[in-house]
Amino acid sequence: GELLAALAKDPDVRRAHYYLGTLAVKEKGLGGIDEAIEHFSAELKIAPGDPLATLELRVALVVGQRPREALPALQAAARSGPPQSRTLAYLGRAQLRLDRPVEAAATLERALALAREQGANAAALLPIHLQLGQALARLGRADEAAVHFSESHRLSAQSTVAEREQLARYMADSTDPEGGSPAGLSPAETAALKALPPDQREELKREATAALAGTYWNLGVLQAQAERFARATELLEKAAAVDAGFPRVQSSLGVAY
Repeated sequence: GELLAALAKDPDVRRAHYYLGTLAVKEKGLGGIDEAIEHFSAELKIAPGDPLATLELRVALVVGQRPREALPALQAAARSGPPQSRTLAYLGRAQLRLDRPVEAAATLERALALAREQGANAAALLPIHLQLGQALARLGRADEAAVHFSESHRLSAQSTVAEREQLARYMADSTDPEGGSPAGLSPAETAALKALPPDQREELKREATAALAGTYWNLGVLQAQAERFARATELLEKAAAVDAGFPRVQSSLGVAY
């Protein structure tokens, strides 16, 4: 209310639109993305080149399924100034959305290395591992992808409740196969997902499917290596049920049997 009042008195007041944009995402999740994009864009009209508003606008465009709009600015940001893991993570995510897995894998590997150097927490590392696993899986590098899916599973287990909620907003990519809603989403976020065009929903579903199948596959392989074949079979059957065509899932299941 105070931010809107400040804008009513002075439409060019600095930071009001920026904070309104961040609040829209925080309070509404995916349902607030379009509102956030409007506010960050408005902030940049008042202060062109503002680094915080610029970064958040790029992030919002990627999350809002507009990666093509975000890509040039993210590429420019990655080339200039000190490297930022968050910028690289969203650049990689945009490249993956645009079906450029070779570039995405390289970018996300840089993002992961930098995030580790900077002591990033589980909530920051987990989505990078998931996106990198998806990129590697698309490239047919199943063994490498499985390592990242396994690490994402481990990080998820040790995350705090707040970090899981943050991750749920970040990775709220699709409804489940039975028609339910993604875990942890508000009604506004669910409505936002349903409002996406069918081709975008299908792309999101493919990414979520690859991540889930990869996690089950890697865990099943680990159980098989430990000669716990009954548990391995159970996990690998889940991987096959999620995506029967996931690389090496059928051969791994045969070994477990």
